[in-house]
Amino acid sequence: MARRWGAVAVATVMLLFAFAGVVTAIVEQDAGNTSNARSAVIIAALIAPMAVYALGLISRAPTPLRTALFVAPAAMSGFALLAMLLREPATAVVAAFGVGGAFVLRIDPEVHSVTRRISVVGLLSVVTLVAYQVAAEIVIVVAPLLPFTGCMVADITSARGVATTGE
Repeated sequence: MARRWGAVAVATVMLLFAFAGVVTAIVEQDAGNTSNARSAVIIAALIAPMAVYALGLISRAPTPLRTALFVAPAAMSGFALLAMLLREPATAVVAAFGVGGAFVLRIDPEVHSVTRRISVVGLLSVVTLVAYQVAAEIVIVVAPLLPFTGCMVADITSARGVATTGE
């Protein structure tokens, strides 16, 4: 459990830096600084897949590199698509990287559930979307902290459910 929390912490910090690059790119693009925006996007695009890989590697997932090679591009594409559709990046980062994290974070099949992880991330995404309408500045700061943490919360609730029922 401590190793997986460590993986979540490292990957979350890395995702925070990647998301800061995305937000910087949006601000620079709005200000007309296209080259600065492009540089910020490139930096974010380099950091985000490393965050996904670090999540799997540190948590000792069975094949972290192979899984990250599939999940990271999907999460980044999902993020870009959702950000364009919703016209805000906070919900997109929670949804896309949360679902990606659900598959990358080491899972103990007898205790944890990818379905439960995705359900928790979905709930966090809806909360983020609603909260963004009220306090966008706060949500922009908090959003990158939620995706991988949501996966761990799902694992904790799964483990408690198994411990309670004895299954």
